[in-house]
Amino acid sequence: MPGFSDHDTYKRWDNTFRDQREETRFLVENWPRHAKRIRITALLSGLAYLGGLHADFLALGHSSEFLVLLIARCLFFAVGLLCFGITYTRFGRALVHKVAFLYLLVIIATECIEMIFKPELGTQDLPFLAIVILVYYIFYPSRLTTLTIGGLIGSAAYVLVQGFVIKHSMVYMSTTAITFVLVNLLGVYFVHAMNRAQRTEYRALAEQRELNEKLHSEIAERKKVELKLLEMATIDELTQVFNRRHFLELAGNEFRRADRTNRPFSLLMIDVDLFKLVNDTYGHDIGDLVLKSMAETWRKQIRDVDIFGRMGGEEFALLLPETDRAQAWHMAERLRRLITDTPVFAAGGSIRITISIGVASTEEKETDTLEKLFKNADRALYRAKENGRNQVALWGDAGSFTFDHGRN
Repeated sequence: MPGFSDHDTYKRWDNTFRDQREETRFLVENWPRHAKRIRITALLSGLAYLGGLHADFLALGHSSEFLVLLIARCLFFAVGLLCFGITYTRFGRALVHKVAFLYLLVIIATECIEMIFKPELGTQDLPFLAIVILVYYIFYPSRLTTLTIGGLIGSAAYVLVQGFVIKHSMVYMSTTAITFVLVNLLGVYFVHAMNRAQRTEYRALAEQRELNEKLHSEIAERKKVELKLLEMATIDELTQVFNRRHFLELAGNEFRRADRTNRPFSLLMIDVDLFKLVNDTYGHDIGDLVLKSMAETWRKQIRDVDIFGRMGGEEFALLLPETDRAQAWHMAERLRRLITDTPVFAAGGSIRITISIGVASTEEKETDTLEKLFKNADRALYRAKENGRNQVALWGDAGSFTFDHGRN
């Protein structure tokens, strides 16, 4: 990765990774592509080599020599099928280079036997085995050492059979030897260069993936921060309902919508009765618990379209879209009774809380602005408090009030 020189990263002989773990990751990631290449090469070369039996029969007829070549070619085809099939097993990546080496040895032996039985093959300018060895270097991803040993064994075997079994002249032997030397050098160079190119590409892609993952992580973290900031800007930390600023913003949007559609909506101003006494008696921690408990209770009762917020201290507001004053009145009374009948368990006992609610609706003739709606709801709340608390007061036309008295 960054900060390492090529000398530190790659082995000089074959350009594989010095770090064995990184080399293993590379081989695992590239195995599907290599396996596909091995399957195609093994199958096609096996079929092509098996097809050479026709030429053998034309040259040797029904003879023992033909039978030997038949067995050798069938063995080669069988090893090719083994090489093909092993790529589908979970041991394929670990064993394929050994099977491929066996594949090369079998074809070396077959070529040497064929040259013995058909000496005229030893005089051709470019031995077929040289092509096979070059294909072996190019299409069988294996250790360069294994590839080189296989190539040298094949080259030496062919030259020795040509010189000491077929008794060809030194001219043919030297020409064949030079051909095989060039083929092996070309193969080694190809594998050496390809190893570097593939691993360099792998490292570049790995670094790109790492950068992308880091970028995605940073983006995700930034989104979390943005969501947190948005939450802090819109949600009351204690009660987890909308804060005053965001509630007023949403209320303004709803008022404009209701004004366009000429649909009613109502506002409830809610205040906890004698909350200062709760704080003074039980402490502010218990007071906070009371507010959280009531907010959670109310949130379970309201609709998804309703807008609920904490206006400050022990005062809350509930906006009810598509709700006339009669419906708002019933909702307010339900919430009041629920709080009255649901004590808060704290400080080793239960604390009974009551609330007062002021209700105002856009149905009232003089409620033509959001400010007037809030003012009317505040007036109703004040009258509920003044009239004895634990009750709902509804603002009516011309400043009239309707009360629903609760239990003190």
